[in-house]
Amino acid sequence: MPGWLYLGAKDSLLVFPPGGRLETQRRYLVYRFAAGAGQDNSEEMVDALPKADGYRVIKIDL
Repeated sequence: MPGWLYLGAKDSLLVFPPGGRLETQRRYLVYRFAAGAGQDNSEEMVDALPKADGYRVIKIDL
């Protein structure tokens, strides 16, 4: 289950905490959704939460 939503002017990030999915036992899984036509969406695994600079960060508590 995702843990955070980062909303920015150029993109949005959906962040899954470590252990939230099988492939992320020790790392965060970050899906990046780019705004605008022709922009690529991507995913990456990172060791820490993305920096909040330039984003509105929403903690998802379900």
